[in-house]
Parts: sequence; C-alpha cells; structure tokens
Amino acid sequence: MLSIFLGFVSYRYIETIKFKKEFSSLFAFTQCKPLYFLIITGVLGAVVFINNGINKPIRGMSVSPETLYMTEYSRDNYIENFMKLFSQECNFFDTTERHPKVDIAASCINKGGIFIWGDSHAQSLSYGIRKVFPEQNISQITTSTCRPLIKEDLGLDSTYKVACDRANDKAKKELLNIKPKVILLVQHIDHDKNQYNEILAYVKKHNLKAKVVLIGPVPQWEPSLPNTIAKRHFDSNKVVINDRSFVTPLFRINEQLHKNYDDSDIKYISLLDDLCNENGCLAKVDSKNTPLVFDYGHLSVEGSLYIAKHIIREKIINYLQ
Repeated sequence: MLSIFLGFVSYRYIETIKFKKEFSSLFAFTQCKPLYFLIITGVLGAVVFINNGINKPIRGMSVSPETLYMTEYSRDNYIENFMKLFSQECNFFDTTERHPKVDIAASCINKGGIFIWGDSHAQSLSYGIRKVFPEQNISQITTSTCRPLIKEDLGLDSTYKVACDRANDKAKKELLNIKPKVILLVQHIDHDKNQYNEILAYVKKHNLKAKVVLIGPVPQWEPSLPNTIAKRHFDSNKVVINDRSFVTPLFRINEQLHKNYDDSDIKYISLLDDLCNENGCLAKVDSKNTPLVFDYGHLSVEGSLYIAKHIIREKIINYLQ
C-alpha cells in the first residue's frame, strides 16, 4: 500500500509539468529528477542499512508465523544472539576475521573433569555439558571445521589447516597436564573416516586414566531443520518427524561406528539410536517448535541442554566418580 501511495505522489507531484511550474521557485532542484530520486533513495537506504533493517512490529501483521519462525532461527540471527554461549574463546579459528588464532583463552583449560575436543558441533554441545555438569571442571578445545586428530589433518585448505593443527597440538599437550576423567570427541560428520583408536593409543601411552567417549553424529537436515519445520511440520505437537530433508548417510555412519567401537575401550554414544525410531527423528525439544538444531546440524541452546541432560549424562556419569 505504501509503495502504491508513494508511486502516486511521485507521479502527481514530481513527474508532472504542473508540479514543476507551480513549485519551481521553491523546489528548483526537482527539475533534475535523477538527482532528486538519488537523494531520497540514498537517505532511506542509509537509514535501513545503519539500523540493520527496519524490523518493526507492524511488519508482523502481514507475515505468517512460519516466516517469523524462519527469521528467528536464521543462521545469522542465531549466531549473533547465542554463539557466545558456545565458548568461542576456545576456538582456534576467528570466525569474524576469518583467520587462525595464535592461542585460546586460559579459561578453556582446567584440571580434571571433562575435556571437550572437536569442531563447531563440539562447540554447540559444550553449553549443555557445562549446564548439566556444574560440579565438574570443563576443558574445551573446539575449533571450527577441525576434527579431533593425533596426526596433522592433510585434508584441509591452508587457512583451516593452521587452526586445526594448532588446536590438535594444544589438545595433545593439555591432556597430559590436566589429566581429565572423560574425553568427549565430537565432530560434524565422517566419523567413520577418523582414527579414534590413535587417540586412545595416545591416552594409554601416557598412562592417562581418562575414558575416551565418542559422540556420534547429531540428526541433520538440509538445508536446515527450521526450514523443514516451517514448511512441512509446523504442528507444535509433532516433535518427531520423518522428512525427505534428513541426511540419511548418517545412519550408515552410525552403523559403522557401532561395528568399530562397541567392543573397544572407546565408549560410543549413538545420538541417532536415542533420537530416532521407525517414525523419524526428534526434531523439536518441546511443544513450542523449538528445534533440536538451529541450522542443518548445530545444536540449538535448548537442543544442547536436551542432549546433555537426557542422553550423555547417564552414559558418562560413572566415569566421573
């Protein structure tokens, strides 16, 4: 409606000869219409840019709940509002400046307790671990794109490789100093291609008493879970969903991890076993459409707390005695 009104005003008072004749003495610069529109558009555009958009309540009057939901869980909004809860100071990669860090914060390393080692999926899990185990010292070396490794990672480009090598070298060194009770290994995908037995061998070689615990992949959706919920599963009473957007290769990875580690000294915790059944996988952690993950697979704040409280806690509590 505003666009139509402004179009009428533009035509009636700017684009007609009548306006130019009647007001030429007062608004002589309107004789140059391109300049006039440039100034108006520039000012309005600058206001929108400076305010990072014009997000006023009136916009919601004509916007569907599904659209508002997708806006709330857009990746940029979520990262801006909640990423600090995932302890970015323990990340060897500066996600803002896009370059490796020399070191991480001293607060990321603490004696004993639980050691969280992995990539950005480990970061998103860290929030729940801290909340569910407040009595434990928590150490964290979780670097974007970097899976936990004893050897250097040869499959990365130079920028991430520097950060990953620094992160894994730091992890190996600090393990010997802090002597944790539990080491949580977490990564995005391709768990079946990683050599976790090399980490176990390193722990045993240095006579560490820590229990090595491998956390399997979290359920993941493409392009994102909020997108899937908004388009096809917005009924808040439906928390388990079966949808074509699910990343099905995760089931194969889960099966292989069971074969590799069920009878080993590595404790394998399968999230898919606990979150999925013949009806689908858990997508929401409550009856308010709160998603388990805020994008394709990074745990939301509520999802992180849910996983740590309802799955991980009971499976590792005995190792922390």
